[in-house]
Amino acid sequence: PPRAPAPARAPTPAQAPTPDERADEGLRLFDRGEYVAAARAFLDAYEASKDERYLWNLTLAEAKAGLTFEALRHGKLYLVEGKNPQNLERAALLLERLRLDVARVQVRTDAGAEVWVDGQLAGQAPLAEAIDAQPALPHTVEARLGPRSARKELPAPGRGLVVVDLP
Repeated sequence: PPRAPAPARAPTPAQAPTPDERADEGLRLFDRGEYVAAARAFLDAYEASKDERYLWNLTLAEAKAGLTFEALRHGKLYLVEGKNPQNLERAALLLERLRLDVARVQVRTDAGAEVWVDGQLAGQAPLAEAIDAQPALPHTVEARLGPRSARKELPAPGRGLVVVDLP
């Protein structure tokens, strides 16, 4: 009797790229000026490995792409995790420059109060630094201490430092 053909093999899924391969791809994309795609590649590499080198490259790609808030967030993380003294110095300078494009909200309130910005906990007063905020959007700032709370609505604050006093 004729033989039935052997069942076709299911294609094997392509092996996921290693963090180094994704980072190499990110470097090629960065060199071509494709900063958003480069940032995605560096983020993938960093998330898979937690290697601080990829975090630095991610910060640079986001800054070049105009992703200011993402670059600020990852740059701050790099300042904590980074080991290269030269890049740490560069990161601090880059963050200073990026902060010129955002609103910085400094909240003054009673020590121990929880500080909330736009419904998200920013920390406990006194905060170590001002909070980065979109300059063209309104924001709600609130301080909560026990049963007391104080709230202030900020119209679009513009760029630079804005001081908010909450009793």
